[in-house]
Amino acid sequence: MFELYFDHLVTVLQSQRAMLSGNLLFVQWRAERSDFVRFNHGQLRQAGTVERHGADLRLIQGKKVALLQLALTGNTDDDAALVKDALRELLAGIADAPEDPHLLVNTAASESTDSESSTLVEPHVLVQAVQQEAEGHDLVGAYMGGPMACGLWSSLGARHYFERCQWSLDYSLYARSDATHQRRDKAVKATLSGDVFSRETVRASIQDSLLKLEVLYRTPKVLAPGSYRALLAPAALAELVEMMCWGGFSARSQLTGQSPLAKLRAGEVQLSSLMNLGEDLRQIPAPRFQADGFVRPIATELIRAGRAADWFCSPRTGREFGIEPNGASNDEGPAALSMQGGSLLAADELSALGTGLAISNLWYLNFSDRSNARVTGMTRFASFWVEDGQWVAPIVPMRFDDSLFNLLGSELQALGVEPARLPNLSSYDWRSSSATLAPSALIRAMRFTL
Repeated sequence: MFELYFDHLVTVLQSQRAMLSGNLLFVQWRAERSDFVRFNHGQLRQAGTVERHGADLRLIQGKKVALLQLALTGNTDDDAALVKDALRELLAGIADAPEDPHLLVNTAASESTDSESSTLVEPHVLVQAVQQEAEGHDLVGAYMGGPMACGLWSSLGARHYFERCQWSLDYSLYARSDATHQRRDKAVKATLSGDVFSRETVRASIQDSLLKLEVLYRTPKVLAPGSYRALLAPAALAELVEMMCWGGFSARSQLTGQSPLAKLRAGEVQLSSLMNLGEDLRQIPAPRFQADGFVRPIATELIRAGRAADWFCSPRTGREFGIEPNGASNDEGPAALSMQGGSLLAADELSALGTGLAISNLWYLNFSDRSNARVTGMTRFASFWVEDGQWVAPIVPMRFDDSLFNLLGSELQALGVEPARLPNLSSYDWRSSSATLAPSALIRAMRFTL
């Protein structure tokens, strides 16, 4: 729905080539139309729609760069005037801009369009589905949905466009006290997302959450610190895998000695042969182009059978260190992190665990020893003690402290067959199109300290 607007913006920019006076111009544009719905006690509490347009204009004169971030209205005539005024402001200030010694842009003309139009369900249909399935229960959560688009244009002949229509539902079902009807400090959390809304998906998820909710009413089990066999749900495993992206696959972090996966890349340690991790834009659609006009591969292998493979190298890192960039953005992280599954069927997961912990979510993760990829965090929401393949009781929240080299290396016993899609739910600035595909994981021993 935004491509006509983007094409009009491109026409306006092309008409101003003479104004550039030999300078280069790169324009990165974004737009979204997002419906937001908030639930509390299983009922609609707040709803609204936001439509936004914005653009970053970069004027380049030799090695000097001037940047202007522009909020647009979505009205083509008004925005044409805003863009022209912005160009004049950039031209007036470029002489005072400092030189950027690591500037590198793609000077080749290129073009791409990746747009799939899908009609999402009207928000009131989803609201009705959630209310009916969660009737009588304390469901708290939020829905986000609608089209997101971004584009890139440069005076060197680049024109790239990406658009997708996506939705997500992030919710928790809280346990209540029978006497006071007040919330306990326990809940079951779930996240759904997709390109097409499915009432059946919502129903199945809430029904599964209600089964776990019943176990939360049992007397919690207090476990002593130590190592326990653990079954990680996809959401929990995704939290661990995403910690690797805190510089783990960044060429700059590797080359400056700041990467938590430095020992893996150096060959000093090896992960389980079950570990196959990469970025796959076929499974999780995301823009392939970045602000400097470079295009990233459709798929990038990061870990192959437990060993380090490729990395993300931005143009700036490439220029500074004299290596070949591969289209990465300046953050040198994935937008479509994808981990391959294994052979463990969902129906067999608890029996394969036997006795140990079934962990739905991990929370508040951070590095406790970055050089050894040691991570600490908390269990949260529906985490259970399991005996002989049966849920026994919820556990009192515990803190773990263990190395990813252990958890995803020698202690990784099996992976679930079907990876789940965990979307990035950030909406502080713009809604995100990024996501992580992760399966469940059976861990032989996971170390808990508190």
